[in-house]
Order: sequence, then structure tokens, then C-alpha cells
Amino acid sequence: ISSITFLGHTNPWIKANIDVTQPTNLDFSCNLTGLLYESSSITGFWRRDGKEIPQSRVVIQKKEAQFQVIDNSQLGNYTCVFDIKPEVVANFVVEVPDTEGREKPLVCYEGDAVVMICKSHEFVPNTWIWLKVNGTEKAIINATANPDRYKMNIYKDGNKTSLKVMGLTGKDTGLFGCRAVYEIGSSEGHVNVKVLSYMVPLKPFLAIATEVIILVSLILVYERHTKKKKNLAGVNIFSMCLLFANLTEAPDCSM
Repeated sequence: ISSITFLGHTNPWIKANIDVTQPTNLDFSCNLTGLLYESSSITGFWRRDGKEIPQSRVVIQKKEAQFQVIDNSQLGNYTCVFDIKPEVVANFVVEVPDTEGREKPLVCYEGDAVVMICKSHEFVPNTWIWLKVNGTEKAIINATANPDRYKMNIYKDGNKTSLKVMGLTGKDTGLFGCRAVYEIGSSEGHVNVKVLSYMVPLKPFLAIATEVIILVSLILVYERHTKKKKNLAGVNIFSMCLLFANLTEAPDCSM
């Protein structure tokens, strides 16, 4: 039984989350109290997913109703409405318990293995299913048929599962889904895996090494060119001295 009490108009938007895992009967009750005026003609009714439920409109001071949730078609947002000015409503969100995956990506390298974990907290699913997500397509992973590639584990308490993927390749990059299956329906969590090549961390080092090699080569070429230019200048001076010596008395050609 879930009940919400309104204290006048001080908090007109109230929500209660209700997790269901199997067919059940739900009793919802909304109580409107603390109004500044009394009226015997307040109308109350119920909505489901924004649409008024037929034959639920009555004149009341207290609004309550019973609903039978037998499959996932009865899951949704149930709203009690007091038809006054301003309108007062409260929501009962009936859903399958959330499944928790991992928000941050798991970064791995090609050839390595990765372990992904999902939880359903205090609820124990009937079974767990792992999937590989490719856009809008989801492929069920059969760990039993491919034990060298996958290893699935369900922990002792039943509300936690893990999937180990071995021999990672670039094709494993992307989303993996973990589906908790209950009698009334299912919910999914996701784990994002990013598989990198071992060349990726080496790229910055290789880029720096390349720049160093280019810089050293330029320095060597410059020094060699400068040295060659000096040697050429010395040869020219010596040749001029020899030529001048033939024309005059021996000059001093020491260097």
C-alpha cells in the first residue's frame, strides 16, 4: 500500500517510486488535508501515463484506488488528481527495479581481458542476460557456447553479475548490456568498453623522438656546412698567397 498526503497546496507535485518484480495488487491513496476552506464537492480522479482512467472520477474528500499489475503493460506513471484551482496531483511511478552498470568507460588494450559488473541492489532477478549492443541491435552473449572468449558469473546473493571478455580486439569497443529479468519485466544497465592498440601510448613518445632526430640532423648538417665553408675559405687564402708569392718576394702566408 502506498499513500501520499497533501498539506494544502504547499507541495502540489509529489512522487513515489514503486519497484515491482512480479504480478501484484497495488493500493494507492492520496489524502488532501490542510485546505483553507472546506468543500464537499471536490472532484478526484486518476490518470495513467497522462491519460484519465475511465470511471475513476468521483466527488471525494479522500481519493484512493486499487490497481492490479499483472504484466509490464500495467507498468507506468499513475497520477491522482484533485480537480481544484490550482490542480493538485501526485505521481506513483510503477516500474521494474533499475539495473546499475558503469558510467565511466573501461579502457583496455588489445589482447587483454576485461571484467564488467552489474548490480540490481536489493532485488534478485530470476536470471541475468549479457548482450553486445551495436546501435539499435542487441546480440545475446552465450558464454557457455564460447568459454574461451567469455566467462559469466552470478554472485552468491543473486543481485550481482559479472562478464569476463578475453582476447579483446578493436571490435569489442562499444556498449555491453546487462539485463536483469524479473517475472513482471526486465531492466538494463550498460558498460562502455574502449579497446586501444598498444601503439596508442607509444605515439606521443614516437612523435617526440622523431622531432629530436630531425633537430639533431639539422644541427649536424649546419655544423658540417659551416666547417666545410671555413675549410674552403682557408684553401682560397692559401692559393692567393701562393699566387702572390710568384709575383713578388715571398710574403708571410702563415695562418
